[in-house]
Amino acid sequence: MALKRVKASNCKEAKKKKEKLNEVIKKTNKINTMFKLKREEHIENHGSLDNVDHNINEPSSVEAVVTSEEHDINYSEVLKIPGQNLDSSFSQSKRIYKSVHRGSFRNINRYVNKSFFETVLVNGKKCPRKYLVYSQSKGSVFCVPCYLFNNTSAFSKNGFSDWKRPKSIDKHENSLSHKTCVVKMKNRSSELNNFNEVLTFQLETEKIYWKNVLTRVCAVVKLLSSRGLPFRGDNENIGSLHNGNFLMCLEMIAEFDPFLANHLSNYGNPGKGYTSYLSHSTYEQFIKLMATKVQNQIVEEVINAQYFSIVIDSTPDIAHGSIIRNAKNMSGIYSGLQARIKEVSPLADFVPCSAHSLNLVGSCAASCCKEANIFFNFIQSIYTFFSSSTHRWNLLKVKSTLKNLSETRWSAREDARKALNQNWDSVKQSLCDISENINEKSITQNEARGLLILMKRFEVTFMSLFWGDLLQRFNVVSKYLQSVNIDVCTVCDQYEALIKYVVNLRSDEMFQHYEVLAMKKCSENCYETIYKRKKKRTKHHDETASIIENEINLTGSLEFKVNTYLVICDSIIEELTSRKLAYDNVITKYSFFLRLTKINPSEVRVSAEHLYSMYTKDLDVTFINECVHFQSYIQSMKNSPSTIIDMSSMLKIEGLEDIYPYVSIALHMFLCTSCSNCTAEQSFSTLRRIKTYLRSTISKERLNSLAILNIESEITKQIKYEDIIDHFADIQSRKKL
Repeated sequence: MALKRVKASNCKEAKKKKEKLNEVIKKTNKINTMFKLKREEHIENHGSLDNVDHNINEPSSVEAVVTSEEHDINYSEVLKIPGQNLDSSFSQSKRIYKSVHRGSFRNINRYVNKSFFETVLVNGKKCPRKYLVYSQSKGSVFCVPCYLFNNTSAFSKNGFSDWKRPKSIDKHENSLSHKTCVVKMKNRSSELNNFNEVLTFQLETEKIYWKNVLTRVCAVVKLLSSRGLPFRGDNENIGSLHNGNFLMCLEMIAEFDPFLANHLSNYGNPGKGYTSYLSHSTYEQFIKLMATKVQNQIVEEVINAQYFSIVIDSTPDIAHGSIIRNAKNMSGIYSGLQARIKEVSPLADFVPCSAHSLNLVGSCAASCCKEANIFFNFIQSIYTFFSSSTHRWNLLKVKSTLKNLSETRWSAREDARKALNQNWDSVKQSLCDISENINEKSITQNEARGLLILMKRFEVTFMSLFWGDLLQRFNVVSKYLQSVNIDVCTVCDQYEALIKYVVNLRSDEMFQHYEVLAMKKCSENCYETIYKRKKKRTKHHDETASIIENEINLTGSLEFKVNTYLVICDSIIEELTSRKLAYDNVITKYSFFLRLTKINPSEVRVSAEHLYSMYTKDLDVTFINECVHFQSYIQSMKNSPSTIIDMSSMLKIEGLEDIYPYVSIALHMFLCTSCSNCTAEQSFSTLRRIKTYLRSTISKERLNSLAILNIESEITKQIKYEDIIDHFADIQSRKKL
């Protein structure tokens, strides 16, 4: 086997390297001599520190000594700076270096390392370099003492960013220029009236001043937004008559507040580039912050409430057209909003607004036949005729003011009908006088004469009496259904009562009753159809003469009863019955609670099992046995609760929720089912006041914020100024070193 030949030159080079290493070891000081020179001796040998050259490129011939005392100085506390920014991502510290790899150049990215902010002493102790601060904006490291005391090194001017040579930090740390700045900073911090206390006092004074300014600004924003008032005017000049409600309120407060008056005189109309917190950008941020605060509180309440209902409504504004309420886009079971909600929550129940459904029943009945349309058009024509002229309105001597019909509020029809019936004779006399007054215009006389003819019709008089009773009952029930303290059971009971009431009106006795009343009130005591000529119908090719001759032609009372009176009653009964089904489907699951005193325990067990099978994630198996036990408790009471609301209140007041926990949950699930959205409609009507004609171009985000603050005005009033101002300050303090 051949042996490899070793060159002699390599052996000689190895010996030379070993000799040089031994020489370095001999010249190196031992560990016990590393701290031989103390800081005071070093300062005495070199004179005053103020006369020392601070150039890092000219190191001292005397060895610089690092002591642990210098690393114990907390520069963050001395300067009141936020910290060293060690929690940042260091992405801005990226530096590109070129390196040779296998004969070719390539780029290497280097970043600042957290190890650069620590130094290791000779004895192995790690000391943090608290004087170093990382700048997020420049991506460099600065030395705080050198930066403050005008050191000419790279650590104080542009910052250090040569990450390939971190030993430069050690050189800077051991330099006399750095130690000089450290000693100056420490001496300054230990003086009686040091600059830190002055700066701290000045900073706290500024904070208190601007916090007082922002408190007044926040109070004005909360006042205007909770009442839906506009903020901006034609300009933003202090003292102008067209500067808007926001500056107007501040000027009004300044008349009684010397602090705000002084602020307006010093910072009013500053222009761009100056801080005053009086511009529109400031209160726009406050509007957004306050709306977010209110919205978060509402969301928190919803999360804490395990069971809740969502009330959905829509409303038109100045920039959009009319809307269709209670239509298929809401209640559609295939592509409506109901179907989309059930895709997310299959157990959700859709319940239409009971009061709005009742209005739709009345609207459908009011347009179901010819005479009904004539009657309501007559009411509107009477109001329009007199209200369009102040002269005619003064001629009308009435006990109560005539009312206008409303397309959305059914109660307005009852008010209009009631006002007309109370002033029937006065209105008739006024129409007669105007029609016979030769001083009136001919068109006015003809219009009054036409209304007078309609008013003398027996059919109109009959309808005023008949619709008077219907509208009065509908209006009372509608107002009751708009209250908050009702449940689905109450809705079903009221709908059922109205159905029976209209069924009783449909009888012959009630029809004759209204005829007698109409004859006493009207001068014409016969129906209009009696005087009309009998129309001959054209015979079709597939009809015989006997068919036409045998047709029944109704006239007078019978014709009006069949084609008008019964049609209106049947329309109301049919609409009420069909709309009541939506509430019956919800109440069926919980109806056994209302019959606990009438049914036997086996029926209670079957109904409880059915309810448990639908809500297995909310109810336990013991719910079935609980219901049987709860039935026994209800039957043993002398005055047992008759409604679900009373049962739930009884469990809470008497402390029985621990005994019947799942019965209480089932009752809460039923009671949280909303049966009216009138509260939401009243809230959403504020949109008409917020988005007016002059504010029609308002953005959706700002409109939502103002609407939330106005609708939830009670929550808006409870907002604390400190929370909003602190959040505002966090957003504004975005400037980095």
